[in-house]
Amino acid sequence: MYDDGLPPPVSSAPLPSEPVFCRICREGLHDDADDEQPSPAMENDADDAGASRGRSSSPAGSTSDLGNETADEGDDPVEGREPMESEPSVLLSKGPVQPHPTFHPNPHAAENPMLSPCECSGSMAFVHYLCVEQWRCRSRHPEARQGLNCETCGKPYALPPPSARPATVYHGDNEDWLEAMPPHVMAALRQPHIWWRLGAAIVRRRYLRPIAPVLMSPVVALYCRCRRLLKKKGVARRRWACSLCRRRARWKCVRCLRSYYCSRQCQNVSWHIVHKHVCYKPSRWAWSVVVYGIATVLLLPGILRDPLIYDLGLFFVPVSFYIMAILGGGIATSLKKSVGIDLRGRTFEIVVLLATVGLVLVSWGLVGAFFGDPSSCYGVVGGIHLEEGKASYIFLQKLRTVLLKPAQNWFLMWDHAASNSGSWFRRVLCMPSQENGCFEHSYKADADFLFDSGSEGRCASDTLLVFFLLGLTMCVAAGNHFWKRRERQRRAARRPRPHQD
Repeated sequence: MYDDGLPPPVSSAPLPSEPVFCRICREGLHDDADDEQPSPAMENDADDAGASRGRSSSPAGSTSDLGNETADEGDDPVEGREPMESEPSVLLSKGPVQPHPTFHPNPHAAENPMLSPCECSGSMAFVHYLCVEQWRCRSRHPEARQGLNCETCGKPYALPPPSARPATVYHGDNEDWLEAMPPHVMAALRQPHIWWRLGAAIVRRRYLRPIAPVLMSPVVALYCRCRRLLKKKGVARRRWACSLCRRRARWKCVRCLRSYYCSRQCQNVSWHIVHKHVCYKPSRWAWSVVVYGIATVLLLPGILRDPLIYDLGLFFVPVSFYIMAILGGGIATSLKKSVGIDLRGRTFEIVVLLATVGLVLVSWGLVGAFFGDPSSCYGVVGGIHLEEGKASYIFLQKLRTVLLKPAQNWFLMWDHAASNSGSWFRRVLCMPSQENGCFEHSYKADADFLFDSGSEGRCASDTLLVFFLLGLTMCVAAGNHFWKRRERQRRAARRPRPHQD
C-alpha cells in the first residue's frame, strides 16, 4: 500500500478514493477481492437510505421532535442547534441495523504487493512487486543499468531488502508467481513467435536500435497497405493478429497504425520491450526516404541516366497489384456466391502476388520495347500476325493514335528541354558521351513498335493481354459497385421504418 500523506477518511471500512493501477500489467490493487467491494456511490446510497428510514421509523418520534422545535423557537439560535448535532446518531440508532459488508483478503496480496519503487508519479508511480522484478530481469534499456534503475525517471529502485521480500512460490510448471500478467501474455513471453524473437533480438543491441526502425518502417507500412487492399477487395480472409500473442487483434497503435493488439496488457508489454524502438516517427520516416533513395540509386544506376523510363516502370507496380487484387476479389466473390467455394486465404493471396509479378514483367517488357528494344517483349500468349481489317489491328491503330503517339511526343519534349537547358544543367543531367538527345533512351521512343516485324508479334500480343486485363478489371469494379449498392438498398428496404402519424 502507499501513503499519500493525507489523513485517513472517517469511515468504518476505508475505501481507496481513486483507482490505483500497476504500470506494467495495468491491474488494480490486490489487497481485497475487487468483485466484492461496493463502489463509493453505492455506499453513499446505502447511507442515505438508512438515514431516510431512520427519519420515518416512528410517527411519535417525529411529533416529539416537532414539539421540541416549537418549544425552542424563542431561545438562542445557537442553543437550538445543539440537538440537531446529535440527531443523526439518534436517528441511525433507530430501525434495523445494517451490517457492513465483509471483505475477504486476497491470498496473493502478500506475495505481490503494490509498491512505488522509484520517483515516477501519476499513473506510472505504482507497480506490483513481481511485475517490477520480472521487468528488471528482462529490461535491456541503457538507462536501466542492468535492472538497478528505472528507465523512465533514471532513479535507482527502492525495493524491500532480500530478507523482507516475499518468497517466490512455484507450483510445478504453472509458475503461479507470474499471475500478475494475464495468462495469454505470459504464455506469449515464455514461447514467443519468430517475429517477436527477431524484434527483441534487434532492440537488445544498442547499435541496431537507430537502424532497425529506419529499415523496417517502410517495409511494414507497405505490407499493411497491401493486406488492407487484399482484404477490402475480397482476396484475403485473415484477420489481424496480436503482435505479441498472435490472438485476434481488436486495437492498433494510434501513432503508427501498423502494430495490432488483442488487449491493453499485450500493448503495454510490447511497447516497453520492442515497439517503442521501432514505432513511426517523422524523423525516422525522413531517414527512411534518404536510406532507400541511396539504395535505389546504388541498385539501379540507370535511374540517373534515364529517370523518366524508370518512373514509368515503377508506375506499373502498384497498378498491376491493384488490377490483380480486383480480379482476384471478383473471382473469389463470384465462386462463393454461385457455387459456395471459398478461395480466400493464404494460397489465393500468393496466387494474386505471383500474377502481379507476371503482369509487372510483361509491362516492363512493353516499356523497353517502346524505347527501342523490341526483343524485351515476352509474348506470354504467343505472337500474333497482324492483318489489316481485323479487330486486333484496328484496336492497336487506335491505341497508337490515342496513347502511344502523345507519349512519344511527351518524352521527346523533355529530352529536348534537358538538352537545351544550358551547359551546367546539361553537365549534371545528360550523358557525357551522348550524341543524340540528353538521356540514354528517351530519344528512342517509338510509337510504331507494335507493328515492328522484329518482335514477331510478341509486343502486340502482350499489349492486347494487358489491355484485356485492364478492361476486365473495370467491368469487375463496376459490377462490384452496383452489386454493393443494390445490397444496401435491399437492407434499407427490409429495415422497419418508424411509425409516422
